[in-house]
Amino acid sequence: MSALFAWLLAVPVWLPSCQAPSPPPGPKIVHHLKVQGLERTYRVFQPTGLSGDRAAPLVFAFHGGSGNAKQAQRHYGFDVLAQKHGFLVVYPEAIDGHWNDGRNGEKFAVQNRTVDDVAYFRAVLKQVKADHKVDADRIYAMGASNGGMFVQRLALEETRTFAAVASTISSLPKPLKSDFKPKAPLSVLFL
Repeated sequence: MSALFAWLLAVPVWLPSCQAPSPPPGPKIVHHLKVQGLERTYRVFQPTGLSGDRAAPLVFAFHGGSGNAKQAQRHYGFDVLAQKHGFLVVYPEAIDGHWNDGRNGEKFAVQNRTVDDVAYFRAVLKQVKADHKVDADRIYAMGASNGGMFVQRLALEETRTFAAVASTISSLPKPLKSDFKPKAPLSVLFL
């Protein structure tokens, strides 16, 4: 895993305690799509000057439980880093602030049975690739708390999609641990 990516993923841990840098110029676009009959949204930050003829790295930044994509975009600080280093950032939005991360707990039992966030991730990735020139060898994901648990689920179910993933302030959901069968080696950072 590159040192730059490790540094980028550590940002959500320390940045909220710092003075938030001014957001850089560049489009902060909210996209809508329908997945399994549900209207879903996600936000994209594309740095100004990002050349359409060069494939760009892509970072998925998943918010924590009870959060949302707008909060993640405001607090994680990735837009500033993306502007400086030339990568795309996608901020997916969970249904009612909760990712179906594989815990299968009672609190979100109905939502976990009816919402397939892995299918949502696949749909977002497909749309982002259609809209932008993405470097398929440099797709990353990070998440905090519930988003970090969901990133671990993605790491198991979509292993070959990612160059590396990071999970902050979260643990591996017990049901995923009992059926832990990664499809390929993958660089993982836990904070």
